[in-house]
This record gives sequence, structure tokens and C-alpha cells, in this order.
Amino acid sequence: MVKFLLTHTDGENTGLLEHYLESNMDVADSVCPKPMTKLSFKEVRDHFDGSRFSLPARGYTRPLDLFIGYNLSQEHLSAEIDLPP
Repeated sequence: MVKFLLTHTDGENTGLLEHYLESNMDVADSVCPKPMTKLSFKEVRDHFDGSRFSLPARGYTRPLDLFIGYNLSQEHLSAEIDLPP
């Protein structure tokens, strides 16, 4: 079994970028650029240049919007993800 170490840091990453690579983090998820933070796309791309890769992904269901107060039965959810109820 292969395990990966992932960080998900919504918010300001100024001062953190240099630590992602030295910490041997496998995935830096949700590194937000301007206008949400002070970092530009270029700064984020330049920092990870040479160490970026992507894994092919495939979605197995359609998007499902969920929100507080949404009445979702177990049967409906099972149908959405194509599992027996």
C-alpha cells in the first residue's frame, strides 16, 4: 500500500511555500493565489516549477449540490453513486 502526505491549506500561504518542498510533502492541495491571498499564480507556479506533476483522474458520478436543509434520503444518495440502497 502506498500512502501520500497531503496538505490542504486554504488561506494565506506566504511564508509557507518554501516549506512545502523541504518537508517532502507529496501533495500541496488548495494553494490559493490572488485575490484570495497575496501570492500570484506566477509565484506559486515558479515555486513548484520542476516538482509539479499530475495524476490522471476520472470522475465516476455527476456533480451533486448539497446544502444545509437539503432533504437527501439514503435511497437517493445510493442512486446518485450507483450503489444498492
